[in-house]
Amino acid sequence: PDLYYVTVTSAYYNAYSYTAASYVFTYMGTKETIEAEKAKFNAEVDKALAYVDAANMSQYEQALAVHDYIILHCEYDEENYENGITSGNSHSSYGAMVEKMAVCDGYAKAYQYIMRNKLGIPCYVVTSASMGHAWSLVQIDGNWYHVDLTWDDPVSDCIGRATHKFFLLSDFTIGDDYHQHGNWQVKDQNKNDITATSTEYDNYSWIQVSSGMFKVGDYWYYTMKQPNGTADIIKDSDLAVVGDEIVLYNIPHESNTAWTNLENGCLARIMPYENRIYFNSPSAIKSIAMNGTDEKIEYVPGKTANQFVYGFIIQCNNMKYALKDITEGNIRQEVCTVGVGSTSILSLDAKDYNSLDITLSKVPKLTNATSCGYIIYKKLPTDADWQTAAILEGENNCYFRDGGLYNSTTYIYKACSYQVMNGDKCYGPEESALEFEMKVMNYCRETFYIMQEE
Repeated sequence: PDLYYVTVTSAYYNAYSYTAASYVFTYMGTKETIEAEKAKFNAEVDKALAYVDAANMSQYEQALAVHDYIILHCEYDEENYENGITSGNSHSSYGAMVEKMAVCDGYAKAYQYIMRNKLGIPCYVVTSASMGHAWSLVQIDGNWYHVDLTWDDPVSDCIGRATHKFFLLSDFTIGDDYHQHGNWQVKDQNKNDITATSTEYDNYSWIQVSSGMFKVGDYWYYTMKQPNGTADIIKDSDLAVVGDEIVLYNIPHESNTAWTNLENGCLARIMPYENRIYFNSPSAIKSIAMNGTDEKIEYVPGKTANQFVYGFIIQCNNMKYALKDITEGNIRQEVCTVGVGSTSILSLDAKDYNSLDITLSKVPKLTNATSCGYIIYKKLPTDADWQTAAILEGENNCYFRDGGLYNSTTYIYKACSYQVMNGDKCYGPEESALEFEMKVMNYCRETFYIMQEE
């Protein structure tokens, strides 16, 4: 799977001995472009491995962490597949990890590479010609199990949603009437068929979980839908033990009919980040402390009365979410992005005849950021576009004086915090626009000071 940049251009087959006589391979790109692609690929693989604490995770926990990472960060290339024009990259580990777009064999190759090459856990790609499909077979503690990332990733894509109904299944279960896999082929390095006879994980409780599952410290965190349509954020010390789950927080359904419809599954997604758990309710993105206390509203997206927050995840220090109209069917989502972190304009004060002081709250620099700051925008009510008034760099640089203003004129300001991550600016939510009308006497400075003296 790591040789995604190599293709077979021709092959010679001996029909009498039933053997391949030779293959001709071609590099897909120059040495320079391939090296650049490999650097990107390795960087994305490292991000996936950051989700895995191999020293403190069992093999099945490592398999779960990688399964969820790929699903949460890759989208099935549905549109191109339906039109019969999927690119070579969509069939590769590179497409799944770097371009975040793949079809079934791309998912399976990415999973194989991380499990086998990086974590040392045996893993093969399974194919079924009759299904036109590929998935994975992974060895956990000496036994083989099927893992189908593609069928666990919703189509059309929904960010933050990862199902687990095709994770660590036996031959019997993946081939039953519900899972509907058949006529597959998978052989080991000695060309022997591999069978998955163990049923140990066939009925694990994760088959009911449709959010990402994350291990932080000694606990797994995920969401679970309740019969009344609300959602619980669960803290679980051992996924193998039934009854040790702790409900950290209950997310109300806010009378949203999509949330209360049991057929939709759980629509609450979570993401641990900076020692807090971020999650979506129908109307907002919120966070709580790891112990379930200290609820905060992180961002409230603008939406219509029929819309609700349908998906949510944090990627590259940005909150990504999707809105869905409750009247719409299964259409491709439109992803919106805002940065993690808050912005607050504390005061707008006129200081003299043509200037204004803007004071903002401190921007807390994230632990993995190299710098942070603010961008301040302004415009007139008649302007269509915002203009950049100032860029303030540094967490303590929270003051800006805007000069050259006119009396009896209304100015509108807004601010946006940012964090610099890996050389890129990741923007926070924009502060709601604030209006300020200059109301000062039209005297020159000298006259103004004489009036003060008198």
